Amino acid sequence: MSRQEKYAKLFAAEAREHLAETDRALLTLEQEPGDRASLDAAFRSVHTIKGMAAAMGYDVATRLAHNIESALGELRAGARRVDSDAIDLLLASADCLGQVVDATVAGKAPPDPAPIVERLVRWRLAEASAAARPPATAEPERARGAGAGLAGAPAAPRRSDASRVRVDIRRLDALMNLAGELTIVRDRLQALARASGSEPLQELVEQADRLVAELQVHVVESRMVPVWEVFDRFPRLVRDAARAATKEVELVISGKEMELDRSLLDAIADPLVHLIRNAVDHGIELPKARQANGKPRVGRIELSARRERSRVVIVVSDDGRGIDRGAVTEKACREGLLEEGADPTDQELLRIVARPGFSTAAQVTALSGRGVGLNVVEETVRGLGGSVELRSESGAGTTIRLELPLTLAIVPALIVEVAGQAYALPATFTRESFELDGAEVEQAHAGEWVVWRNERVPLTRLSQLFADGAAEQLEVRPARAGALRLVALEFGGRRRVVAVDRFLGEEEVVVKPFTAPRGMIPVFAGATVRADGRPALVLDAGRLTLGARAATPDVLDSALSSRRE
Repeated sequence: MSRQEKYAKLFAAEAREHLAETDRALLTLEQEPGDRASLDAAFRSVHTIKGMAAAMGYDVATRLAHNIESALGELRAGARRVDSDAIDLLLASADCLGQVVDATVAGKAPPDPAPIVERLVRWRLAEASAAARPPATAEPERARGAGAGLAGAPAAPRRSDASRVRVDIRRLDALMNLAGELTIVRDRLQALARASGSEPLQELVEQADRLVAELQVHVVESRMVPVWEVFDRFPRLVRDAARAATKEVELVISGKEMELDRSLLDAIADPLVHLIRNAVDHGIELPKARQANGKPRVGRIELSARRERSRVVIVVSDDGRGIDRGAVTEKACREGLLEEGADPTDQELLRIVARPGFSTAAQVTALSGRGVGLNVVEETVRGLGGSVELRSESGAGTTIRLELPLTLAIVPALIVEVAGQAYALPATFTRESFELDGAEVEQAHAGEWVVWRNERVPLTRLSQLFADGAAEQLEVRPARAGALRLVALEFGGRRRVVAVDRFLGEEEVVVKPFTAPRGMIPVFAGATVRADGRPALVLDAGRLTLGARAATPDVLDSALSSRRE
């Protein structure tokens, strides 16, 4: 990579940060037109982009930024009022500047900014003499860089660059992979040290173990970023979506400082977009309809993040109309997904509306209606080792809860053996491992059940599940005497006990992507290499807790199946 390419990438990253700050400042200014600090912040950000673009020789971006800066200068001078038309124009201009920056850095022809520049000039010259205004194509000063002072503007606060460094995410990924491989080597060394019986060697390996553990902690922490880096995009999204749907919507965000693995945060950005757009389009009612139902005219969407044990919980809720259970049930019955007269639970409802192409929308809009939103959400979150829960009350709104791991790379796991093969169960979802006499297994509802902590919990025998290969072919077999080795799993509020052949112990495993061959039952979340160098598949606790039948995508939740039976 040439020096120019490195500078170009750095410029793009800095420009995106300043454009995001511009968006935030303009949205605040729309709510509080007299907020001088927000106006100054937007002005500084655009001015900084102009200076950086000029230094890089990006003339199109420089001229466009100069025109946006001039428009903001009109507001700062009091020559124009801050109103919705002004904010709309400035937001559209910032979007165009972002497109110009991205195209220029990618080495492509940037979009023509002439239409947006013309709108900016017309707006600036409105109600004033054109001769008294600078021409549209006035060349900006080239001598001033990003840090130059601004006449009449308070000095921009300096970021503490001395204590921060910008690192390519690919380097952090490589570092995480190496830390994971080091974990595997450490585990093998521990096994060899124990077998050797050498006390000095064991002490040395213990010291290496502590150092590796500390290295893992620091590597994982280096990948953690606050969720506001994604959440801050959504006020603009809600504003634009609400305007397109002629609704009035307020977005309330909490927990923005919660930290999450960079890769996870990037992966859930699109699912959150789908959820928020659905909340605006399907959930929040029109202002008159809300008032007729005794609700505030302005709808409310809440987005929150919090930590629960070793998981991060993200919740999207709205105070809208809720899911139309009647419409969903009627369509599900027509498509053969439900029996007539069925009354699905919230989780069964989620599994129906998350099916690809399922939608009750009367027409497709620019926001939603194609039946892909919730399907994308569920597939993405489950692929990350997370879970999705839905609660909806007619007339009161809908809440969707996403539960995610803090990081994907290195996780503690319980290693078990089934039919001579080793499998890993993530410890996050493992509540207890215990033994039980086979005679205590109960037969009911076309399945097997055991009593765990005074609760009847469904049982899945993994040896039977893997041997049969297809979930639909499972048969209930008579209870057998003798001790069963069981693991209690809990995922997304669901509980299930699985039977294994042996417990092999606990290990920290490095989870690698795993694509199951066609026809294999989809209950695997990844693969790993154990301390002895042998591979092991990582089991998907989410699929397992849904039940054996739910392991097959073409069949709905096992509870739903039980109702039909």
